Amino acid sequence: MSETPHPDWAKDASIYEVNIRQYTKEGTFKAFARHLPRLQKMGVDILWLMPVQPIGIKDRKGSLGSYYSIRDYTAANPEFGSMEDFRRLVEQSHQLGLKVVLDWVGNHTSRDHTWIAKHPDWYNYAEDGSIVAPSGWTDVADLNYDNPDMRKAMADAMIFWVKEAGLDGFRCDVAGAVPTDFWESVRPELEAIKPVWMIAEDEGQPWLMNKAFNSNYGWSFHHTMNDIAKGSQDAGAVFSYFERVKDLYPSGAYPMQFITNHDENSWNGTEYERLGEGHKAFATLSFTVPGMPLIYSGQEAGLKRRLPFFEKDSIDWTNPELIGFYTQLNTLKADNPALWNGSAGGWIEEIENDRPKAVASFRRIKEDNEVVVVINLSGAPQQVAIELKKPPGIYREYFSGKDELLSYGAKLDLAPWEYRVFVFEDQAPQIVRQYLGFEQTPDCLIVRTSDGAIRITPHSEAAMEVTFQFQSNGRVNPPSYALASDSSPMEVSLQDKGAFLEYATAGIAARVDKMTAKISLIYKGAPVLSEESGYFDYGYTMGFRFNLPEGEKLMGGGERVLGMDRRGKRLQLYNNPSYGYETHAELMYYSLPVVISSKKYMLVFDNGARGYLDLGATEEYILQLEAVGGRASYLVVAADEWAGLAENFTALTGRQPMPRAGHWGISPPGWAITRSGKSKRWQTNIWKTISRSTVSCSISFGSVPT
Repeated sequence: MSETPHPDWAKDASIYEVNIRQYTKEGTFKAFARHLPRLQKMGVDILWLMPVQPIGIKDRKGSLGSYYSIRDYTAANPEFGSMEDFRRLVEQSHQLGLKVVLDWVGNHTSRDHTWIAKHPDWYNYAEDGSIVAPSGWTDVADLNYDNPDMRKAMADAMIFWVKEAGLDGFRCDVAGAVPTDFWESVRPELEAIKPVWMIAEDEGQPWLMNKAFNSNYGWSFHHTMNDIAKGSQDAGAVFSYFERVKDLYPSGAYPMQFITNHDENSWNGTEYERLGEGHKAFATLSFTVPGMPLIYSGQEAGLKRRLPFFEKDSIDWTNPELIGFYTQLNTLKADNPALWNGSAGGWIEEIENDRPKAVASFRRIKEDNEVVVVINLSGAPQQVAIELKKPPGIYREYFSGKDELLSYGAKLDLAPWEYRVFVFEDQAPQIVRQYLGFEQTPDCLIVRTSDGAIRITPHSEAAMEVTFQFQSNGRVNPPSYALASDSSPMEVSLQDKGAFLEYATAGIAARVDKMTAKISLIYKGAPVLSEESGYFDYGYTMGFRFNLPEGEKLMGGGERVLGMDRRGKRLQLYNNPSYGYETHAELMYYSLPVVISSKKYMLVFDNGARGYLDLGATEEYILQLEAVGGRASYLVVAADEWAGLAENFTALTGRQPMPRAGHWGISPPGWAITRSGKSKRWQTNIWKTISRSTVSCSISFGSVPT
């Protein structure tokens, strides 16, 4: 748990990096101040100013030198303006509701800083007596944090900017190279003046955020996005990164996410060079995953060139191409608590999809706010089905402003690098189906409804089929492939009992509610199964919903790696098997659209399309079939005993012929025995013969669940 104070104003903030030198032709505080209203309108919250102090002359790089070679910690760079100009800039920012943090260089000074002459013991020295140039940066001098006087001077300089200039915090350069205890000691001194926000330019030392910093750099995620763009990693790397963040970061702390910054732009290339046509997709990703998003100077103007680090090269502001886009992203973040920073926001939850290498899909939830993000992180079009695993809802797609119904296996068509962001608005309207009347034929009961018809067909005294017949959505039921033969003649009765119709054989009966057309199945007077809403159709997914009473156990469905009771599981169904001979199998050998209940009935979905059996996983007391197409029907088979259930089921669906008596065969490297009509003594003798042999043998015993 992070003990660092977190200012309330940072909880929903995004950050904007300001390069004063390159921002305008003048390169001054006053010239930059003219952009403040535009940045406020764009939704920026925090301005991070690159170092504004005087730059060293000795061993200077280029004609203007590095911002990070500081000659005087408590003065303003005269190239940018006066200290009074800087104070005025901070005041103007505050008047517009913007916070200002300063880039702080605590690890080193320029090689002509006044401290070198006055306090040479404040620096680290090499064996040859020269001051150390950290990391090979020949224009700067490495500070010695073993010296308490130097530490105090550094802390006093930071306090000066907060107290005298009104700063709201610091971005601390190479923070991990400075002892952690210095940052932890100076933070309370700053807090005593005003609440501040601090970010460490570091990723390898998350403990910096225990007591000193609110945030650090999401360097790994930045590199992951670059790798995905060039194809060396896939979309799944997004979630691997956040698993590491969850394990490493103290609770409440968070990374800063970015697709570019001053270092990346100058040394490694623009976002257009690194991310290509996917730059907007990755920008959207950086704004919707956990962390504070960053915009760098000129990013909103479509800056397509590298800005030299040590020379003047002004940004061209004549292109407003992306200002609207980044305004939308800032507003998206600010308006949705699920996307807020640290503990104020919701954590990322991966949403499974059937294109996991190309498409990243996830949700973030905070209280009643939910945001669902689906991004095609590839240069190819993708048709993707996402597994929301929750009841249907109405979501507003943020960029288009259109309302869409999303549920279960929602299917989306995404262009290359397309991004879709859905904000939850309300639960989908409940299925309202009205009973209109009925018609009895010699072989079935047809119930007319407001959206079609329901055909109820008895196949035996223990089996009943329910089929939804479409009205006007263009769907047609294909023929059944589950039934082995036509129904046998039997006596069937139909009774109108006021609130419901009862259509019954001597064993199984269907009750039809005369208001909602919901169906309940009863076997020999005992309730078996009841529809919650019955048939549903959400365009990309159709199926049936049933009530699932407490205590009822469910078996079947395939998926051999699970235990006997599959209640609480969501089982994927395919119309093709995986036999295990390949290097990869999506399923464990097979799937089976049959549910076996501890109440001694089978629920059979006569549907060959891909889909899911949701056995109380998404909603605890709902059993649901979801399919992308196929036959809109289900069969219920019931019995008094388990053996009878198997008999009734196979009578309906067909039985494989048994081999002749005494037939058996060997299938190396094991023995396979098929046996019919032999005594127990015969079985024992066969087993003794096998056990004495040198051939390996595996025996499996089947049992009926009780």
